Amino acid sequence: MNEKLISLIKTIELNSRLVNNCFENIDQSTAENRINNKTNSMIFILIHLVDARYFFLKIIGSEIQSPYFEITKNIKSIDGFKEYPPLNEILEAWNKSTELLINNFKSINSEKLNSLSEIKFPINDDTLLGSITFGVQHESFHIGQLSLLRKHFGFPAMSYN
Repeated sequence: MNEKLISLIKTIELNSRLVNNCFENIDQSTAENRINNKTNSMIFILIHLVDARYFFLKIIGSEIQSPYFEITKNIKSIDGFKEYPPLNEILEAWNKSTELLINNFKSINSEKLNSLSEIKFPINDDTLLGSITFGVQHESFHIGQLSLLRKHFGFPAMSYN
């Protein structure tokens, strides 16, 4: 495995645990609840995170499609959702995506990692490594949102354990 990916993999593992912790004791109804009509629900953020991971799998060369591709491909915002899959299934897909990302990272050599990314992200690194780094930061951003929503709904703070 390329040494440049080790810290990112550790962060992906941490993010995976933190997302699960954000949903501890959260039921489907709470996950679908919005604090107002301008914010996303916890479940919408989770589906977005799962889709984002599969998007990054494609960027690094995997052919694996998001399990939610068909229901999200034409949705531009939370208002496009009429019904959500079961929360436990989305969390299973999240956990599966962790395994897939880490396994796919093992096949990335230095040449590929340093090659120009097909997609440009708002980071001052146009390489595949820069794209992966942005993806990991993107997850962390949304974990903050999930953590805040969790507290808003009266649950204890997200645990790092």
